[in-house]
Order: sequence, then structure tokens, then C-alpha cells
Amino acid sequence: MTDPNESIRELIASEVAHAEAVSGPDPSLSDFLLARIAEDEEGAPRHLFDRERGGLIGIRERILAECEAKRRIVAECGKPMMTFYGPTEKHVMRLLALPYADHPDYREEWKA
Repeated sequence: MTDPNESIRELIASEVAHAEAVSGPDPSLSDFLLARIAEDEEGAPRHLFDRERGGLIGIRERILAECEAKRRIVAECGKPMMTFYGPTEKHVMRLLALPYADHPDYREEWKA
């Protein structure tokens, strides 16, 4: 029997490898974010035991949905758009990068 999640794992591994290959030693903020998002997806737990509910809850689905939302935000920030508020896209990308500030590839200039 084939594992239905195997193709997803292969896709994520491919995405991580691509982002790391593209980013090299000096990654752009979007490449950095996409690589971290892919790592988050790969590391998402399958499920978590909840003592109060007496069973398993699907935290993985929430993490994967959050990763997809972040990926869409990064994609949207790469599109040209009119705004009266200044460099909003750049600020949003920097905010998305804050949770990864302890990563060795994180740049101080990205601090929001």
C-alpha cells in the first residue's frame, strides 16, 4: 500500500532543496521565508494527544493551513500593487520572518 502523504513529503523536500539552492549564502527574504515555511510543513506533527478531550486532535492540519496562508502572503507580496501606506509588502514580509530570527540565515536588516 502506498503512503498517501509520500508525494506531499517529496514535494516539500523538493521545495526546501530548491529554496536552499536558489538562496545560497545570501537568500532573499522571500526565499528565506519559503524555505522556513517548507521546513515547518515537514516538521508538523501528525497529531497531538489532548488529555482533556481524551483523544487525538489534528494540529497538523492547522499547521499546514497556516503554512499555506503564509505561502500565499509571500506570493501576494511579490505582486505589484497600489497602496497609499508605503512599503506595506516589505513590512509584511519582515513581520512574517520574525519567528525565524534565531535561524542562521536570518539577516538583521529584516527586523521589523
